[in-house]
Amino acid sequence: MPKNAGICRALFAALSDHYFMCNYCNKLRHQLPSSGYGNLIGHLRGKRPNYEANYIAHASSLAGNLHTFGFVSDKVANIYHWMEWVVDRNMPLSEVDHPTTHSLSRLKPICFENAHAIHGRNYPGGQEGDY
Repeated sequence: MPKNAGICRALFAALSDHYFMCNYCNKLRHQLPSSGYGNLIGHLRGKRPNYEANYIAHASSLAGNLHTFGFVSDKVANIYHWMEWVVDRNMPLSEVDHPTTHSLSRLKPICFENAHAIHGRNYPGGQEGDY
């Protein structure tokens, strides 16, 4: 049985001042944080008795899509963390090739050419021909 919090996140749009809009009928419902999800679930039970089956179908259709959950590949995350390491510390990009840097970092090694190509593509001032 799915949790009420997940159902409400999927089937209602959160608005300001503790108001929520039903994605089925666009009716506004008021729900205070201290009272759980009873008002919203009560609305669904009264108006859409099949809401639980719809939620399960919706959730299972998104299960294969990792981007839905905010995951990125290990390779992309590694490159991001290297760029963060170098750029945040205002070091030259060649720092990614330095053996001491590799020994101090838990990141998988990348080479200067890759870092330079990524920097040229993604940062202001970088030209497309820089890589």
